[in-house]
Amino acid sequence: MSSAYHLLRTLRPTKSIPPVKAIQSITSIHHSQSIYPTRTFHLTRTLQPTRPLRPPQSTRLLYPTRPPMTSTFLGLGRGQNLAIPDLERRLYSGGFRPNYQAQSDINMKILWGLIGINVGVWGYFMYVKAQATQGFMKPITQFVPNFTMNVREFFGGKKYWQALTSCFTHFDPMHLLFNMVSAYSLGQFVARTPGIGPGKFLTLVIGSGLAGSAGFLAQRMRNYERGQVDRTRGLGFSGCVMGMGAAAAFMYPHAKMLIMGIVPAPLWALSLGYLVYDGYYLNDKKSTTGHAGHLGGALFGAAYYFLKLRGARF
Repeated sequence: MSSAYHLLRTLRPTKSIPPVKAIQSITSIHHSQSIYPTRTFHLTRTLQPTRPLRPPQSTRLLYPTRPPMTSTFLGLGRGQNLAIPDLERRLYSGGFRPNYQAQSDINMKILWGLIGINVGVWGYFMYVKAQATQGFMKPITQFVPNFTMNVREFFGGKKYWQALTSCFTHFDPMHLLFNMVSAYSLGQFVARTPGIGPGKFLTLVIGSGLAGSAGFLAQRMRNYERGQVDRTRGLGFSGCVMGMGAAAAFMYPHAKMLIMGIVPAPLWALSLGYLVYDGYYLNDKKSTTGHAGHLGGALFGAAYYFLKLRGARF
């Protein structure tokens, strides 16, 4: 390379040519009608570096452009920016880099759609409830057995669809509000993660809900097998939320959360605290919370992360 550059300095002694411009000059000579094509080609190969130069338009980042990930909260408060280079390396280990923005938009639309379904089912319940107070009992008597879960109806009446429909049902507006805020706060971690497409995101959410229903049924089976009348009903999006929270905790363990917008805590500690709470009150007869459903959803979310999301090759 030094001899070729010396030749250029000899041809144009009054002007210094930078090495990059020298490459461009020699290359332009090669593409013109030169009387010495062989010598020109030799000079071009001499000046060419061992690795091809990256054109200016290809100097962008290897990862697709995206908005910064933001940690969210359970309640009202502000999140903090969250960098995810290590996770991207694991998820992109196969070399395939999908269109992140399109994938993230679809996942977020799915998340908002799930929230909309929950709100719509709650709105319909409020309607049939109002109808019942006016003496029209048929709508609510049809709604409750089909949109809530009862162990006797599930096994004895073979209403297997309760395992899914009960995940989208809420009676108490505060129960609905807390679950929806939690679903958005934890769900967007997974929805905006590169490499997790709509199929995997939906599998995580629905699978966690079904696992939560299985956990509820497993706990109530003891009364059913003894022949006791069990009128307890399971409902709510909590199993899905716990599954998304478990997967998010493994992917972003140090993301800072604000519990009710006040108490800061890392995501791993928040998830662990919920698991300890549910495990402690699992067999409490006075509790009205479906702790077994929470644990079932969290178990599925953790298992799905290790089996499908951690170090996945796309």
